[in-house]
Amino acid sequence: MTALTAALVALVVLLLAVGRLVYPVSEIQLSAEALALVVSSAFGALHLAFLGFAVAAVALGWSTRAGPVGRAVGIFAAAAFIVGSFPWLTPNWWNSLVAISVVAWGVLLALATVTRTENPGDATQRMSTTV
Repeated sequence: MTALTAALVALVVLLLAVGRLVYPVSEIQLSAEALALVVSSAFGALHLAFLGFAVAAVALGWSTRAGPVGRAVGIFAAAAFIVGSFPWLTPNWWNSLVAISVVAWGVLLALATVTRTENPGDATQRMSTTV
């Protein structure tokens, strides 16, 4: 869960950096050095976010009841996230594919969590142990 939290915080930092690049703030013009710092910070935040997503994909693949398919998807997504954490080295189509895999992994994880069925024995055992 910590990796997912770190990834989401890194995405917020990334959104702030991209927002500063796109929209002028109080008509302040940035120097070339400041622009280089903002762009490198944006790539650093993206790198951190995808590495956090990779750790979360493997960890959540094992902690949910998605079964072997969910684990395999988690490992595949983690591999895609690790390669995607270097966007300056990969082509644009791969970066788009990684972004789509983040969404697909999230949807699969949500479906696996919502549609999981409990064993009837689990509920009986829980009820008998409650005081």
